Amino acid sequence: MAEPTTLTMDDILSSPKLKELGAVAGDQVVDNKIVRKFSDESSRTDLGQRLTDQDIASSANLQSLGANPGDRIVDNKLISSESDDTYRQFMYGYDKTGTFTNYVSDALEARIPLGSFDITSFNYLSPDEVYGEGFLDSDVATRREMIERKRERDLMSKYGP
Repeated sequence: MAEPTTLTMDDILSSPKLKELGAVAGDQVVDNKIVRKFSDESSRTDLGQRLTDQDIASSANLQSLGANPGDRIVDNKLISSESDDTYRQFMYGYDKTGTFTNYVSDALEARIPLGSFDITSFNYLSPDEVYGEGFLDSDVATRREMIERKRERDLMSKYGP
């Protein structure tokens, strides 16, 4: 059996197949098969057809709908990619970029795992529940990677795939 490869957000964003399968950061690939750690089969999505400038120029219907390059047609519906939304891109970039406080808290959490408190249900979540199974048994470098994959999952949850 091959060594598992842990998926990062960059891996997923660069692979339409991984997006379509609904993989998320922290899932693994073993022998070209996804081992779902943080996603499930219901995460699959139909990406449909990605529109190009040529597609839009050759279709009066797409022009009348205000389609933009990068939008998709899924089940005969136009889905806006919002890739031209400057504010959304700015906020994504801001959230993706770590701050000094993030770096310090990540370093502390990797060395002294505390977990977190879920304010919606008033439950304590252990570090293994927050970052993934095996967090407490891992070395500091692996813990930092697991913390980064958690941050990427949060970004995908907030901004979509």
